[in-house]
Amino acid sequence: MQSRGGRATSRWLANPAFAAALVAVWISVTANFPFAAAFYRSAEAGTGAAQIAFTLTGWALGLATLALPLVVLAGALPARAVKVLLIVLLLTCAPLGYFANFYGTQINRAMFESMLATHRGEAMELLGWRLVLWVVLIGLVPAWCLARSPLRHALPWLKRLPRTALACGAGAALAAGLVLVEFKSLASALRNRSVSFYSVAPLNVVVSGISYWRITHETHAVRAARGTDANTKYALPKQRLVVLVLGETARAQNYSLEGYHRETNPRMRAMNAIYLPGATACGTATAESVPCIFSGLGRGKYGAALAKNQETLVDVVRRAGTKVIWLDND
Repeated sequence: MQSRGGRATSRWLANPAFAAALVAVWISVTANFPFAAAFYRSAEAGTGAAQIAFTLTGWALGLATLALPLVVLAGALPARAVKVLLIVLLLTCAPLGYFANFYGTQINRAMFESMLATHRGEAMELLGWRLVLWVVLIGLVPAWCLARSPLRHALPWLKRLPRTALACGAGAALAAGLVLVEFKSLASALRNRSVSFYSVAPLNVVVSGISYWRITHETHAVRAARGTDANTKYALPKQRLVVLVLGETARAQNYSLEGYHRETNPRMRAMNAIYLPGATACGTATAESVPCIFSGLGRGKYGAALAKNQETLVDVVRRAGTKVIWLDND
């Protein structure tokens, strides 16, 4: 015979809202640890107890941004739909957490676009036993346990709505209180980009996907012309071929042409290539850095929507009468 305490525990475990909260905590621990670590490393954290408090505040904010929407959906959707949603989140956040924890990957719009452009060969290069083991333990195992859990609502929709609103209101009030207590440090950390909400999975994927969709669909068909007065200043007695090699996501500090102690550019050195020092890109993803480099806007003024709606350096060079050939090795 099951005891009263056992029945109460079973009801809690079968509650979709409670399951949603547990999944939010699991994702915040396994996938969003780098978000909390960024708070710990930031200059605004201070030292000692203040540093720990600031870190816990950051982690709690990340948890709140995930848990509150999930609890609301868990109260509004049928129990079966909630189970499917939570399983999808677990399986999605497992690989996101792997790349965030081991590679420091942040999913912004440019990274989202790069993910869509990644072909099969590149994706296969990322697979390894560590990734597979992580996805199995962090994603598949809890998803399997959740799939076997008999989630069900104890109350009809109208009767559970006040409880859901009360729980979310309390959570939002707690999160707001944490923000007010640490507002000065939080504002400084966000302003200095010491921390970024692009580390909070899966909200980073949702926000980046919406941003990518908006920019893609708002881009004008006719791009604004630039350099309309471009022309060939003088004629060359012999045709000349200029090859521009762009390593847009490479680190300059690892270039032997920049002074790195290992020989990392032997072919470029053998060809007496002209190295352009001091060149920087707008980001660490090809989808952002290449358009930035050819836009002529610079890092301070660059924006994806602005760059897509105007001509680039390639267009200006073509207008001057020079033939341009573009090759890439994605």
